[in-house]
Amino acid sequence: MRRLGRNLRQRQPSARLTLDQRIAALFRRYGAGAHVYLPGIGVINGITAANYLDSAGTTAATVDNPVGLVLDAANSQLGSELVTNGGPFNNTAGWITASETPLSVSDGNLLVSSATAQDTLVYGSWLSGSPQNKYFEVKVIITSITGRVRLKMYGVNITGSWITSPGTYTFRCYQSVVNSSIGFNSDAAASISISSFSVKQITGKHAIQATTASKPILRNTGGKYSWQFDATDLLTATFPVGYEAATIIDATVNGQVTRQSKNIVGAHGLFGGVLATDYMTNGNFDANTAGWNPSNANASLTWQAGGTALFANTADWAYVRLAAPPVLAAGLYLIEFAVTAVSGAIHIGAGSSGNSVSSAGNKQQLYNHTGGAMEIQIRPIAVGLFTAEVDSFSIRQVLPNSYGRIVFKTAPSAADLAVMQRFANRLAGL
Repeated sequence: MRRLGRNLRQRQPSARLTLDQRIAALFRRYGAGAHVYLPGIGVINGITAANYLDSAGTTAATVDNPVGLVLDAANSQLGSELVTNGGPFNNTAGWITASETPLSVSDGNLLVSSATAQDTLVYGSWLSGSPQNKYFEVKVIITSITGRVRLKMYGVNITGSWITSPGTYTFRCYQSVVNSSIGFNSDAAASISISSFSVKQITGKHAIQATTASKPILRNTGGKYSWQFDATDLLTATFPVGYEAATIIDATVNGQVTRQSKNIVGAHGLFGGVLATDYMTNGNFDANTAGWNPSNANASLTWQAGGTALFANTADWAYVRLAAPPVLAAGLYLIEFAVTAVSGAIHIGAGSSGNSVSSAGNKQQLYNHTGGAMEIQIRPIAVGLFTAEVDSFSIRQVLPNSYGRIVFKTAPSAADLAVMQRFANRLAGL
């Protein structure tokens, strides 16, 4: 595990790759799985801050308004073209219209018109069978238009702004179902001429919040952007199981609004802060299992040399728990634990359920604590026996004003670490 320092020497980036591209590759090489979410509008220190008002990504965010979507700045790339007949047009293959809407081709353009309002003016099933919960970018060139139309993702009913004049238009949309189509609708008589139509997936692990009351607010103080989170605000990004680092570029330190590299390690969600001091007093099991108790005689825990604790039961529903649950303030907590071996299906963590665990690895639970004693248990999910070997356990509150770290599964070389430091300095505005 390595922390990015502030005093490493810097190297020049490759002439063939941008610094952002090199960083993404280095993260993957060393298993960091880090993702970057930058508050702001446009390009900041050479990095695109893709903040959107709505979770579908159809409207760009503005200062002093909510943020419902932030694209992953370190890993976002456009995938391959999904439209098989997107121009120049020689035929209308793949395009569908309402029965009363004529469709034709002229001089490489796709022509469509309707004398009445049409919800399906023209569309293509380019995303049929595509995985759900993905973001896509649609780019269209309209060479002529009468009336008005707007881009629409059918199946989830996401629409863009009304288009009334020729030009190049970009529409980003979130596909929450397996099958969707993309095209145009109109609210009255309309005709359009299209010279190009493109649909590509935006790769990366993007942070999202669909509930308006839970969206952070984008602020700008002294020319520096930040997100303002209240007690219930939350942006979430779905990461694979295992250690991931969600890098947050946002800070208010000692009353001064700054831009800093901030992280949450092992997170399955993205928050307006990083982690406080560990509340566990014997989380590494250095010499014993002090602090943990079996629920009854049918559960057991055994300390093992090397600093691991073996939890088990010999009868249905017996479990192990913290003897004196920590009394903690209300707030959001990240509970992390490393499981080296497990048999049976179990819950580990806080509350009535905890985190479902059926395999070894670094695990996490994000728990919204209401205040008071935090009950921590290792228990079976259903009737049955279990064993679980755990070598670390931590409880840390998610706080807004402290530094985090990026964790690597393998140690980076000094040269690669220096490149990543240069990236961190850029994010910090240095």
